[in-house]
Amino acid sequence: MVIAVSVLVYESGDVFGTWVSYCLGCGAVVRHVSEAAANEAAAAHADACGVG
Repeated sequence: MVIAVSVLVYESGDVFGTWVSYCLGCGAVVRHVSEAAANEAAAAHADACGVG
């Protein structure tokens, strides 16, 4: 079972943050424009990822 999560990341000087999906199986990291897009991508990746 692969777990992929989405988190809001704040970098130095960043006021709004960036949504990022991260796969705990293969380590894939993808930036997204919205929470909904990050959650959807994380769920799709967890279903498709062959690692884990």
